[in-house]
Amino acid sequence: MSVTDSKTLFESEVSALSDSNARKRLAMLFDNGAFTEIDRFLKNNDTECEVVAAYGEVNGMTVYAYAQSVDVNKGAMGKVQAAKISHIYDLATKTGAPVVAVFDSYGAHLDEGVEALEAYGSLIKAAGNISGVVPQISVVAGTCIGSAAVLATMADFLVMTKDSEFYITSPSLSGSKENELSTASILTDSDTAAMEKVAELLAYLPSNNLSEPMMAEYSASVGDSTIESIVDQGSFFEVSADSGKCIQTGFARIGGVSVGVVATNPKENDGYFCGCGAKKAAKFVRFCDAFSIPVITLVDSLGIKTTESCDQSGEVKSVSVLTSAYSEATTPKITLVTGNAIAGAYIAFVSSAAAPDLVLALSDSVIGTLEPMTAVQLLYKDRLLAGESRESLEAEYALEKCSPFKAAAVGLVNDVISAEEITERIISALDVLSSKRVTTLSKKHTNIPL
Repeated sequence: MSVTDSKTLFESEVSALSDSNARKRLAMLFDNGAFTEIDRFLKNNDTECEVVAAYGEVNGMTVYAYAQSVDVNKGAMGKVQAAKISHIYDLATKTGAPVVAVFDSYGAHLDEGVEALEAYGSLIKAAGNISGVVPQISVVAGTCIGSAAVLATMADFLVMTKDSEFYITSPSLSGSKENELSTASILTDSDTAAMEKVAELLAYLPSNNLSEPMMAEYSASVGDSTIESIVDQGSFFEVSADSGKCIQTGFARIGGVSVGVVATNPKENDGYFCGCGAKKAAKFVRFCDAFSIPVITLVDSLGIKTTESCDQSGEVKSVSVLTSAYSEATTPKITLVTGNAIAGAYIAFVSSAAAPDLVLALSDSVIGTLEPMTAVQLLYKDRLLAGESRESLEAEYALEKCSPFKAAAVGLVNDVISAEEITERIISALDVLSSKRVTTLSKKHTNIPL
């Protein structure tokens, strides 16, 4: 074959590649829309493969990605597509780079029978093998059903567009659209917004479990004990905002250092946290621990409260999962009591069960076994009947029995500070804890309560 013929053949093969939504979505993800395809001429019989695989840079960091092409055989999964995606997982394992997966497919190649199911199985195994080794982000940008939904949820974070379809069984059996969307770590209006959020999220993460996130320039916040006032200005990136709202989770920077933030939300659920929030926080803490991202926990909660969506036994299991996640985590952990730390809230986030490296408390915080209102009813009943003000008795109980200085006096709190000191103290602690080393007992893993 002459040079001219080979050039003509090459141009013909390139022009035959579809200008698919998959390639457009990858261009939205990578810096300047530039990426290099992998196995781009791989075919399924006589048609183009139903997935586009590539690598490139996102925020200057190498990232592998694949995007299903719904406009090629409706994105049907089969052994050829699985082989192409497997190559991505293999390269990510060897080089230690994150994986972004974009799902848009109506299911499996029915003519392949059980081989199509095995294709899903092989990819689920591959995703499981690199879990905790490199960050994984799934983007549901169209239809993601059946076994594909299982594969998508193997990722650390799930980004969804509002018009996408995501379920294992028929929507009539799996619940409302709202329930589907609440599964998302991040929910967006469009493909463009989804890819922007993925890029923003990756900026907080390391390439793999042996590297560190990039430092960033920062402007320190000044203010009270809210998340936004503690972290660098404009740096809080919330994940899973639409589920378990009694606890907020997200990434931020403090002094330019990437951290994970877990904060109880006293404005939700009457000031208590529930099982849904506990499970969300547990998953987030486990991710941070896998990639050695420090966890900053802000506590202002009256304890645990059963919700309509979770019975009492469900709440207990969820809180057990949360406690297990904290106790097992060896990444630096700093806890700040900003308001109440009562009963179960103290146990889950502050006590030795959570194994924090440093516990700080604001001077007006309340740390105790009972919330003041309940304590007064039980302990000061005679004084109430005698006509003393409930409000004054509650203030007396909080000051005398639940003062952070009392907790500090017996070593349960490491220091009592003012709101103005928070950021400075956390930056100092992060610096000291950056060299933290922990030797754990020899075992395969903890058996998570279920």
